[in-house]
Amino acid sequence: MQLPRIALLLCLPLLWACQRSLPGERGPRDLAVTQMTDATKCGPLVKAVPNEGGAHVDVGVGVNYKANPPASGPHWPEPKPPWAAYSTVVPREAWVHNLEHGGIVLLFNCGKGLDGGSGADGGAGDGGVGDGGAGDGGAEWPCPEVTDVLRQLRSERPLDKHGVVRILISADPLTPKRVSAVAWDWVYQSDTVDGAALRCFINARYGQGPEDFS
Repeated sequence: MQLPRIALLLCLPLLWACQRSLPGERGPRDLAVTQMTDATKCGPLVKAVPNEGGAHVDVGVGVNYKANPPASGPHWPEPKPPWAAYSTVVPREAWVHNLEHGGIVLLFNCGKGLDGGSGADGGAGDGGVGDGGAGDGGAEWPCPEVTDVLRQLRSERPLDKHGVVRILISADPLTPKRVSAVAWDWVYQSDTVDGAALRCFINARYGQGPEDFS
């Protein structure tokens, strides 16, 4: 009469193992992979980028990234503050740290010689100067047909659990395309401005960095 109970006890470890890895079911690792590849639904211009690490280097030290634009890699010890829209160039070594914190970086390349200034248009709630101007002495934004769309995408995003919008906009004359959206290990690039694809990328990858900080 004890045989069924003994058999059940012997089978319990097997049942537990099966529950962890039944074919067709998603365990925690599978869900993580699905989450990481979710941005591919945003179109063929979305690419996964090989990870280049995340070591800290001293402020001012330049990094030769393998990917252009970089989606990971060595970076300065502090992310670029504040989360904002910058009409000029933010150093890559700064905003790569923003990616690590789960942010999205929207880059534009107008094909002009842009300097490395720090004009910022932060938007409400995240330390900027408001969403009404360029933040750099009233100068107009370059290539408004591109930057107006990027700024609108940022302004429509609600504050997250950290009380900020973790989207940073920057000029980047080194990118091969006019428009790039970058998240940790992921990038979207195009020479045309597709607001729907950019919004999809933001929704898919926002807050998905290895460190969930503001």
